[in-house]
Amino acid sequence: MADVTVIGAGALEALRRRLGDAMPKQARKAVGMGVREAVQRTQRRGLSIANRRYAFSSYGKAKVNALLAQKSSGPDRLSGEIRFKGEVGVPLRYFQTKPGRPKEGKKLPRILDTIRVRVLKGGPMKQVYGAGGAKVFWWRNRQGKPLLMYRAGRKLSKPDGLGASPIQAIQKQENYDAIGKYLQEAFAKRVSHQLDRIGM
Repeated sequence: MADVTVIGAGALEALRRRLGDAMPKQARKAVGMGVREAVQRTQRRGLSIANRRYAFSSYGKAKVNALLAQKSSGPDRLSGEIRFKGEVGVPLRYFQTKPGRPKEGKKLPRILDTIRVRVLKGGPMKQVYGAGGAKVFWWRNRQGKPLLMYRAGRKLSKPDGLGASPIQAIQKQENYDAIGKYLQEAFAKRVSHQLDRIGM
């Protein structure tokens, strides 16, 4: 599991520049709302940056993004942060496959030559093999969950391959810097908007 935390400088200095050291309760609440909005917008921007390179299926994107971002802010706080986390390398079943992941209650596709997977958006579909060139196919476990498997003698095994994960994109310095910059700009805009709204 990898973690990346983006921390905003907060709105305290902006509030002091605008109102002085006195912080009316109404102003603090308005600033807190602005902080929360900024963090929410930055969370969405981070997810967009994280996923723009990868060809996740709709199922895969939902599963990966559910774990990817946690935000921290509140109406009484003058700062916020976003924590992105995730596994470095995610199962190939989360990506676009051909044949595609079978839906619940639907029959499994018949075993073809092998499964093909697209990891990068716009990239080619590449064939996936198990050990020794074994065919990879969709299979349901006892809970009915579709998995990619291959036969190794009398046993079923998962293919070893993993695709790149969104957390790796966020770990890149240029993306980390872009998310941090966006958070600072969002702080300034949303805090100013909330203060204007209450006439301060």
